[in-house]
Amino acid sequence: MIFDHRFRRLCLSGLILAAACDAGASTGADLPSTAGVVSGLVTDTRGRPIADAAVVINNALWFNRNIVLQSRADGTYRYELPATDAWYVRGTTTVTSNGRTYTIDLKPDYPASFAGTEGHVVNLQWVMTGEVPKDFGHDGFYGGTVQMDAGWDLFDLDGVLLTLTPVGPLLDGSAGQAINRTVVGTRGTDLLLDVPMGRYRLHATRNGVALKIRLRGAAGYLETVTADFEPAYDGATVYGLYFAVGDGRSTGWRVIAGPGADSLADARPSP
Repeated sequence: MIFDHRFRRLCLSGLILAAACDAGASTGADLPSTAGVVSGLVTDTRGRPIADAAVVINNALWFNRNIVLQSRADGTYRYELPATDAWYVRGTTTVTSNGRTYTIDLKPDYPASFAGTEGHVVNLQWVMTGEVPKDFGHDGFYGGTVQMDAGWDLFDLDGVLLTLTPVGPLLDGSAGQAINRTVVGTRGTDLLLDVPMGRYRLHATRNGVALKIRLRGAAGYLETVTADFEPAYDGATVYGLYFAVGDGRSTGWRVIAGPGADSLADARPSP
């Protein structure tokens, strides 16, 4: 996901407009370019039109002068630009999966700015992975982040093998693939970037021995956990899987009952 969401902060206090439906509006990606007009088509990962996506026409020169439209039922949008200034287009769509709601950044096929007098056709598409265009301070990836930390009883993560197995379809409804990641080097934290988002089963081993996993905010450790991508912090539109791993052999762990499996509470012994 985009790590710098400056354009969203700007558009919150910008001009919010509704895009009116035009009879006979084009539903194809090859919309005609018209001077002074920005237009385009918003599609999902399979090329199908997305209605009601947020299309943000950002002013490249001035703060707080952005325009927000919604895509029509056929996925298209169109707006007549002021003759002044330069503009660039970004957008988002909202997706619900496994009881969670995600704000998904859309990829523009023309990421650069253009003059208001010229206009441009900028199509937006939902993609599951890929690098975000490094324009206007943006950075990051369209996929999510997997952050694995060493628990307090592990010195580092060197040699840890992490396996992510999809549970059900990904956010876009497609079938996912298992991901295996072996950590190399003495790291306390390992990051896996640009992962297609969905629900995954997590399992970690080191030298063939299963490790315990504790999700962020969870009370205990399990050998295998199932998790959905979650916001990096409250209100964020950057998503990840966040967890710690440990070997569970330290005397600082205590075993507690868990539904269907044993879990380990991360608690040091009392002095």
